[in-house]
Amino acid sequence: MKRFSVLLFAGFIAATAVESEGQVAGNLQQGVRVRVVTNQGSAIVGTIAAPIGDSVVLSRPREVTAFALKEISTVQVSRGKGRLKGAFIKGAAGLGIGLLSGAIIGAATYSKTDECDPNRFCLFDCIVVCSRGDAALIAGTLGGGAGLIVGTIAGLATGWEEWHAVRLPNPPLH
Repeated sequence: MKRFSVLLFAGFIAATAVESEGQVAGNLQQGVRVRVVTNQGSAIVGTIAAPIGDSVVLSRPREVTAFALKEISTVQVSRGKGRLKGAFIKGAAGLGIGLLSGAIIGAATYSKTDECDPNRFCLFDCIVVCSRGDAALIAGTLGGGAGLIVGTIAGLATGWEEWHAVRLPNPPLH
């Protein structure tokens, strides 16, 4: 039974690999959104404007650009934008940036006050903020919460585009 499970799993992996390889060849067709990374390292996003021969022709909003296959390092095909993934990734980035910047601001602006009137309720001066570390903790928490909210909203609005690298066909020999 154990051998059968291993063989079944290996067969599933092999079938998936063959299927995805066939899909890759079909993905490089006219109208597909791609990101071309040149040998110099620049990335250009556009849609394939012409079938692939010895070059890739990209259509972009204001221009059409052709790249010889030998000038291209990699081509990545867009799998589309995911709003939930964008909200998660950008929300996490906002949380981290907010935590760090809030903690730095809180620690930098802390000033110790000896004038605490016990008859007056002063939450931040007398009770909660007793040290520079407390100020950094409170400001970092508030900044992190604000960053999480802003990042999540931005991620929902813009999404996160996922790219899948594909192999280019070999250029024809002349």
